[in-house]
Amino acid sequence: MLKWMFGGKKKSQQKAAPDYEQSKQISATGDAKARQKLAAHEGLQPEFLYYFATDKAPEVRRSVAANTSTPLQADVILSRDPDEQVRSELGRKIGALLPDLSEAQGDRVKILIHQIVETLAKDEMPRVRAVIAEEIKLLDNIPPRIAKMLAEDAEAQVAAPILQYSPLLSGDDILEIVSESLNAESLVAVARRDNIEENVVRAVIESDETLAITALLENKTALIGDSLMDKIVDLAEPRKDMHEPLVSRGGLSSSFVQRIAGFVSASLLDPLIKNNSLVDDELAEKLRESVAKRLTEETPVEEDRKRPEPQPLPDFGGEEAPEFTRAKQMHEKGELTAKVFRAALEKGETLFLAYGLCMAADVPAKSIEKVFETQNAKSIMAIAWHCELGVEFAVNLQRDIWEIPEVDIVQADENGGYPMSEANLEWAYSILKE
Repeated sequence: MLKWMFGGKKKSQQKAAPDYEQSKQISATGDAKARQKLAAHEGLQPEFLYYFATDKAPEVRRSVAANTSTPLQADVILSRDPDEQVRSELGRKIGALLPDLSEAQGDRVKILIHQIVETLAKDEMPRVRAVIAEEIKLLDNIPPRIAKMLAEDAEAQVAAPILQYSPLLSGDDILEIVSESLNAESLVAVARRDNIEENVVRAVIESDETLAITALLENKTALIGDSLMDKIVDLAEPRKDMHEPLVSRGGLSSSFVQRIAGFVSASLLDPLIKNNSLVDDELAEKLRESVAKRLTEETPVEEDRKRPEPQPLPDFGGEEAPEFTRAKQMHEKGELTAKVFRAALEKGETLFLAYGLCMAADVPAKSIEKVFETQNAKSIMAIAWHCELGVEFAVNLQRDIWEIPEVDIVQADENGGYPMSEANLEWAYSILKE
């Protein structure tokens, strides 16, 4: 195994490569298409693959990067190739072969492979880093420092696979990373990790990210003790998105069941009773009576709980507004954090949000004004992405500030991430900059 790394050949169903003289002729005079086809042959002599690793045509180098017969020394060169697709192809190939890397390959082989992996893990393009992160997320035969570096990446598409799956991260590593204010998507990945330790569970809860806490509730391997569940129940009461996952968690004490029954909808009462074996027939009947009584009084209760009315749309005509001054001062001090924006959203501070997002996203005032006037969900997703506020912020702004009906809100995708590709988010943000 891994003879390919130093130019060895491997058996293939592929048609045999041209002989040496033909290969030499194509290398010297063939056009890019012919060179690309030749470079894709797994049976090609190593010297040609090494030669093609610096070919002027990127499509040729992509074939070399994907070829499992390419000498390892050529792969080292390709790991620094100027073409992003070349580096991505190399990441996929190396990742597919890494599970078979063992002590038998020797130190020289491991050093070179780890060099390639680390180079790709430090790549300037998030897409390349994401490829290598996805490929190595389950492996334990790479240096732990590389896994930790990827887990600390600011881009969720890079960090999330490692945070959720890597066996190389210790509980202390994860706790340290979580304490550095991860974005919502990365926190969700931590919350989905198997058998996460109690101190990490606590850190996720203290992050106050609804999507992450919801993922924690859905993770049956996460150890959530009574004191932590107590905090979750307190957080969940005003957050309807957390009600169903809380009800579905199961294994709750009768006291928690009674508290939860005090605020979830009637449709969730039967699942709450069914999922918790400590609820006997007598308690179940008591809960049903209590919920029925609460529902008759729900209207005045809900009126009391209403959040402040959102302020009118921002007027960017002057800079004397106290909201502008406050946003400007906080921006200059580097205090316009995700926590600040979440608090402003919960208080319905439309003006401050508008001014603050204008400064944090570094976009013209007219762009923010138009986003708020048109209630453009894609644009607010792009702003949240650029400012690393998390998709949950964009969803809640639509609901709580713009008061868009739930059925019309642009939601997070099934994995709790942005419902748009990174390329589309980048494009949407670039439009706002104009």
